[in-house]
Amino acid sequence: LLDSYTTLVPLALTSTHLPLKERLKVLKALKYLTGVYVSMNSLTIPEFFEDHIGEWMDHFHVMMSKLEAPRADMDGGFRPGDEIVREIVNVQTVVIEALTVYAEKYEEEFKPFLPQLTQDIWLLAVERGPDPALDGLVTNALAYLTTVAGQPWNRGLFEPEGAVSRIIKQICVPNLKMRSSDRESFRDTPYVFARENMDGSLANNRARAATELIRRLLVHFDAHVTSLCLSHIESLLASYRSNPNEWQDKYTAVSLFLAVAVKGSTRSHGATTLNTAMPVTAFLKEHVISSLTSGGPDSFPELKALLIKAVITFRTHLPADDNIALFEPLIELLNSNSYVVHTYAASAIDRLVTMAPISDKSAKVLDRAVVGRVVLKALDPLLRLANSPLYPKEKWPFNSFAMRALTDLLVQAPIPVTLPLLPALLRNLALFVRKIAENPEMCSSSWFTHYLFESIAVIVRRRISQEGRDTAVTDEAARVLGVVGRIEADLFPVFQVILQNQNEDLMPYVFQIMALLLEAAPGEISATYLALFEPILAPCNWQMAGNVAGLVRLLQAYLQKGTSQLLTANARFVERIIEVADGLMTSRRTEPSGMKLLTGLIEALDPALLRPHMPQILRLALRRLKSGWERPLVRRFAPLMDLLCVTVGKHGLGFFVEALESPGDLRAIQRGFWADFLPKIVAASRRKAGVIATVRMLAEDSELWADLPILERIVRALVETLLASAAAVEAGEKEIYLSMLEDVGDGGVKGTRL
Repeated sequence: LLDSYTTLVPLALTSTHLPLKERLKVLKALKYLTGVYVSMNSLTIPEFFEDHIGEWMDHFHVMMSKLEAPRADMDGGFRPGDEIVREIVNVQTVVIEALTVYAEKYEEEFKPFLPQLTQDIWLLAVERGPDPALDGLVTNALAYLTTVAGQPWNRGLFEPEGAVSRIIKQICVPNLKMRSSDRESFRDTPYVFARENMDGSLANNRARAATELIRRLLVHFDAHVTSLCLSHIESLLASYRSNPNEWQDKYTAVSLFLAVAVKGSTRSHGATTLNTAMPVTAFLKEHVISSLTSGGPDSFPELKALLIKAVITFRTHLPADDNIALFEPLIELLNSNSYVVHTYAASAIDRLVTMAPISDKSAKVLDRAVVGRVVLKALDPLLRLANSPLYPKEKWPFNSFAMRALTDLLVQAPIPVTLPLLPALLRNLALFVRKIAENPEMCSSSWFTHYLFESIAVIVRRRISQEGRDTAVTDEAARVLGVVGRIEADLFPVFQVILQNQNEDLMPYVFQIMALLLEAAPGEISATYLALFEPILAPCNWQMAGNVAGLVRLLQAYLQKGTSQLLTANARFVERIIEVADGLMTSRRTEPSGMKLLTGLIEALDPALLRPHMPQILRLALRRLKSGWERPLVRRFAPLMDLLCVTVGKHGLGFFVEALESPGDLRAIQRGFWADFLPKIVAASRRKAGVIATVRMLAEDSELWADLPILERIVRALVETLLASAAAVEAGEKEIYLSMLEDVGDGGVKGTRL
């Protein structure tokens, strides 16, 4: 490898007399060889490379300092004939990647070469222009400088007078500017621009790399870097004030402020740790909030988008009154014709209404009454944005950020405020579902679909709980049945289309909504649902992993409503459900769902109907336990604990023991499972079932009292569980709508806000 490199480097420098194809071959070979070097050194430094490190570093120095440099003024891509320049950029990009590995991992070996190579990379970062074709090289250079700047032993490289100042002025500030290519992306592919900048997926980004470099420099030169950046910010803002049409100066100033003011952040809170020397609140009031709607929602959209991003970043550090005052301009910006602006505005509203305190001492969470006022003003614009086509030729007619904001507004707003709006809103959302069901190509965003059904779930729950209290109808069952019927009238026609077309993306949601409606409806199972029972058990439905959670929930609802009706419809329905559960439990992914299905049977069936099937149920349930388990996998075995607790708690220890394959199984379960997992039960209802089952076990198992070690462990677990229950009651357990976004995957989701 070294011999090949030693041969090729001089050729790369003196190959101007060679034909173009030959020169390209030399440069491409160097690129591939450098890539091999990176791979071979990424985990540890091999002895050969350590012995010959001087030769390698000399070659890398030559590759970065002697090769023809790309033009610094290029901002329109490589022109025809620039193939050589392109390959030089590619080689230098990989060389910097190799040097970053050494700077991170091999301090002692790399130390003698660090000053010269850092100077080479510094010059590359300064000299390279704003063209997107150079982004990889520049971001790699900035990443290298960030790595070096973060290591205390390299502090001396940045201590000479003017060193940090030149980095800020020559490298960081230029790369925080919005380039013409960024403006083109903002205008021509706004949905990509918004998504990449909102979710942080744009990792190979100059502005982000420059921001990381500034924050790393702050670690060792806090006061100096802060002072330099404040000076640049004031200069840029002064330039903007003298000519407000030069919005890019303010754009760069705000970008620089964000870089230097934030020391730590998360998506859920925005900025969590601030640079205390930066006047965050004053800057936001003077230069951000006051400018959100100046000139109308469509003036300088790139700048307005950045201002909204600043609001999102610092929202948890603003006084509550300032956050409340933000809603009016943000709602106005929902009317912007710029996709990025109105998308950012929707996201800002969403994050403000769902804002959580950074710590227990913080009290900046908005009151629900405030959210209620926001809903009344923002609902129609958000609904319009969620449904409005962006470009007829693109597969992005639906805005997932707007739909998410709509969902969270419904969740957070007071029920009395939203209740009158829900019937019409549900019909609108049903139309959205129909559009997607009939034309799946209209929506390429699974996030939009997820939030759409999240909204439907919230509406269904709230209408059932609130409209079911309508005092105009004296019969409570009739009231609930009436509202369920009205909801089904809005949703079932489109659900029928989805099920008939076997729409794999939408079926998981449909099953969960149907389960919720079936659970809520008083009385027996309706004829409509009875007709669906057999098709639901069809194996084809269970082969799609996304369907499983919804189908299990739906079958549990059937069991809760009336096993006698199911027995009349199908005398073998218990065996059929056990067969389904057995199939689910062959896969680790669906095993918990199979356990939940078996638990549902145990809860619903009478002892006489359950007893013949109990040995098979326990054999399936305990199969994994008997084969051993990993103790950290608590969540995986929580459904098994539920099943055992329900069995013992409802039917007694004797019923449980007679179904076991061996009498010794009880002691093995008590010793190796029960005492460990009882305190780990989280849900209040399941915790109660666990306590009842444990008390029955202690009361009905006389032999347990003779086995003091096991008895002591179980009693300790019981006391620990009771204390946890008391603490939860004292804290006041509230209804929480859990977002299951992390469960979005191929074929649907595992759960929604049901």
